[in-house]
Amino acid sequence: MNDEKNKATGYPSVDRPWLKYYSDEARNFEMPECTIYDYLWENNKEHLDNVALNYFGYKISYGEMFEKINKTAQAFAGIGIKENDIVIIAAVTIPEVIYSFYALNLLGAISNMVDPRTSESGIQKYISESKTKYILTLDVLAEKMERAVKNTSVENIITVSATNSFKGVHGAVIRVLTAKHRKTEKVLEWRKFISTRNKEINKFPYRKNKCCVIVHTGGTTGFPKGVMLTDDNLNAMVINAKASEGGYEAGNKFLNIMPPFIAYGLVNGIHMILSCGMENILIPQFNPDKFDKLLIKYHPTHILGVPTHYAKLFESKRLKNIDLAFLKIVGVGGDSLSAEMEKQIEKYLHLHGADISVATGYGMTEVGAAACGFHRKAHRVGSVGIPFLNTIIRITSLETGEEQPYNEEGEVWISSPTSMLGYDNNEEDTRKIVYTDGNGVRWIRSGDIGHMDEDGFLYIDGRIKRIIIRHDGFKVFPVQIENVIEACPEVKACCTIGRADKKHSQGKLPVVYVTLSQEVKDKLKLKEKINTLCRQKLPEYMQPVDFVFIDKMPITANGKIDFHELENME
Repeated sequence: MNDEKNKATGYPSVDRPWLKYYSDEARNFEMPECTIYDYLWENNKEHLDNVALNYFGYKISYGEMFEKINKTAQAFAGIGIKENDIVIIAAVTIPEVIYSFYALNLLGAISNMVDPRTSESGIQKYISESKTKYILTLDVLAEKMERAVKNTSVENIITVSATNSFKGVHGAVIRVLTAKHRKTEKVLEWRKFISTRNKEINKFPYRKNKCCVIVHTGGTTGFPKGVMLTDDNLNAMVINAKASEGGYEAGNKFLNIMPPFIAYGLVNGIHMILSCGMENILIPQFNPDKFDKLLIKYHPTHILGVPTHYAKLFESKRLKNIDLAFLKIVGVGGDSLSAEMEKQIEKYLHLHGADISVATGYGMTEVGAAACGFHRKAHRVGSVGIPFLNTIIRITSLETGEEQPYNEEGEVWISSPTSMLGYDNNEEDTRKIVYTDGNGVRWIRSGDIGHMDEDGFLYIDGRIKRIIIRHDGFKVFPVQIENVIEACPEVKACCTIGRADKKHSQGKLPVVYVTLSQEVKDKLKLKEKINTLCRQKLPEYMQPVDFVFIDKMPITANGKIDFHELENME
């Protein structure tokens, strides 16, 4: 790094101080230009006997996985799938979903990853948007899908059982007991589908800026938007992982609790892990109450969870005397993590033999899930890490649109090789979030407020849509309040929302919903304790006007605190 240049500019996107943490080899690495299928093969062709997928103890080698992918590609070709056809995949993380994802890529087709819990009308909307002819889903959802596809372009619903990859007598018995013998015209059961193969398939060549998959936003501000990602987007995330020096390599094991229909679950949980040659432990239906059991059973080296998942571990009696030294990376993402919670997780890990720091991260679906994160040489409590390799972060003033210097707040803008092509069939919303500056740099506007320090560590201070604006124009960032309150040992979790200011014609005031980590007899006394803490740590205009104790926080499907539901309680 050029220190004189740092002193002369003082702007993160110009100085890029985070580059000092990356090796010369990483900085000089040339991005591969190939399909995700080819990249997966090139990274694993020398160790095909290694375990790729661990599904309830049934281990599938890389060699077997590639055989299954190719057979699945033949089956898709056999029913007429060709270049740029879009296939909806509405399922959980099972081996057949992974085979199908790469098989469609091999043919040049596009996977449209859809949450299987989507309503029938929602499925119809996805079908209409993408003019889909084929859907892959779980057998237990066949009837729902049949109702959803009436009077649509869909020709076949391919159904697969979650037990399909169970082997031996045990698997056969389960399949018999759970089978739904459907003989309707549109439903094609997996075993029949896979047996009707076209052995002559044309392997699709790499094309730059070609969509290979559609994943969807969280839908917190309306119906989820389809985010179009390319081969390069997904492969760049693998390069990011390797450059972080976080042990993403053959021989290590990842506990995959994330669904494939969210960007992080698909890009990081599947493609990144498998392209690094790791063992991917598939958990199709994750129960946070059994997180501890999974750690004891599988001894993974890499795990990821949201803050509420780790709160469950603190309460676990099973882990009381368990050595967790096998853990190499403990990632926390998906929701804001307070500095106090980060310290609690690290303390817990150290007490259980895992001498590691929490691997925080930050991103959004529009940048392939992640833009900042952990690096082995770079860790700072309270930050979300440093920008990934070849990623640039700019902090932009909401008032002037100019870049902010170090330690000044503004909207986080991201320029990255993982940035989406755009929203599927939605140019209007694409224009709202994608901005190309005068130098030709293409930015994704995150909608988040943050700042960056002189070493390149990014801190998220709040979300623009969660900003509470008072009657006098002062802006209150909920995360800043939550960071203070979560330092109180009696507090398990909290969430700040805005309540209408009845004394003025406009504006809102902060109210904090709180759940407790232990039984408290005198809540009035605790409320005063929290109030005092806020007066000591927060400016006057940011003081909460009320604290509401609730037994349980409402949680979204992705494990985040559902602040919209709390707002509706007001």
